[in-house]
Amino acid sequence: MKFRKSIVHDFEHIEREFFDVDETTEEARICLRFEKPENIFDTSCLSKTPIFSDDFDEWLMTSFEIIPAKYRIALDISFDDSGEYTPKVLQDIFRKNLLLSARSHFQSVRTQNRIAYGLIAAGFVAFVIMMLVGRLWGTESFWHEIFFYLLDIATTVLFWEAAGILLVESRKHKTIVRGYRERFSTIEFHCGE
Repeated sequence: MKFRKSIVHDFEHIEREFFDVDETTEEARICLRFEKPENIFDTSCLSKTPIFSDDFDEWLMTSFEIIPAKYRIALDISFDDSGEYTPKVLQDIFRKNLLLSARSHFQSVRTQNRIAYGLIAAGFVAFVIMMLVGRLWGTESFWHEIFFYLLDIATTVLFWEAAGILLVESRKHKTIVRGYRERFSTIEFHCGE
């Protein structure tokens, strides 16, 4: 029994093995080092403000998952050679990219919610049709049973899919949006260290 408790305790605090965690400030410090700023930007996208590469954006989302939600994230990013970028410029680029990513996920949540509400409406219509036809269809027959069986399955699937979108997928995207807005306590850039 002690062995199992030890494993559970180690499992609960495994992030301490990888990151500096300050229990008093409830902050986990993540330090990233890159050769140059272009390593975190999508160099094939010619935009006014550099856009995060998919790999870097994916890593940020992963950090929300590997660091428990009770901790805020203090992010330190250092570059061997910052080139034309100053820490202040990088801070501004980072902030704009966070807003862009958060907006993208927020729009995804809205689209998924619309789909879910459409599925709920379709499920409700199918249910009403099932009730009306049940009252109007006078005799029970083989075709009556098949019709109601198929309509019952369709109604259940529509409601089930809507619930999956609203309860699982939307929640995941909302967590990511909240992470972009609230999880970072500090973001610091260090150049040429």
